[in-house]
Amino acid sequence: MTNQNYALIGHVHQNSWTSSVGLYNLSNTNVTDDDGNQTTTGYDAFPGFRFVGKLFFDTTTSNFSMSDINFYYYSSGNYDGYGTYSSPSFAIPSSNMLQSGSYSGGNGYSYMQWGEGAYPSRYNGNGQYNWGSDVTDVDGNTVTASSPRRGVWTQFVVDCHYQNTNKMPAFKIKSAAATNGFNANTTDSSETGYGGGRYYNGGGGSNNYYSLDNFYLQTSYNFRGDLFAYRIGRGNYVGGS
Repeated sequence: MTNQNYALIGHVHQNSWTSSVGLYNLSNTNVTDDDGNQTTTGYDAFPGFRFVGKLFFDTTTSNFSMSDINFYYYSSGNYDGYGTYSSPSFAIPSSNMLQSGSYSGGNGYSYMQWGEGAYPSRYNGNGQYNWGSDVTDVDGNTVTASSPRRGVWTQFVVDCHYQNTNKMPAFKIKSAAATNGFNANTTDSSETGYGGGRYYNGGGGSNNYYSLDNFYLQTSYNFRGDLFAYRIGRGNYVGGS
């Protein structure tokens, strides 16, 4: 690979249950290109962040609310935020797929909420992981219907770009999760085309000068998963070979 403009600056593999996780000290990291030149990932050379992750929730709650998942993006300041998200659907794709939105501005929060774009890992409080009968994996192991390997993962991407020399950031948030059923009658043992998916598209920006040093996730329910942090550069400062 040739030099590139994305630098991986942090990773958390959260294998035990927790309700909060974070990546810290993100402002300045040294990266090296293929010729050995070093660049510091400050805001001039690297004005953007990208956070990518996946979450698996340990709860039988059938739906989350917006406030159930908060990302703390920045240390201070008001923001304007807007989000659109799907209502739970029993048929994906479906003409009944509804989209609703919410707006909040100038609240002085240091976080944004997107719980409506996530799914619990189990359905309708039944304690199962939603995929019907037992199956056999590629290694010959039996994976039961109640195995966590059959659970629903919520995946997300958050982009942050600094718009000008005042370092006023704009956030773009996307998350998605999907399952093939909401109860024992809609799993793959008696599939009739029913399923469900959630998504969230949102954004926001601060009106205060600040630096983004930490990225912090807090939820109302325990979860495990992975979280990656990248810095986005104006040029190809990062070695790829």
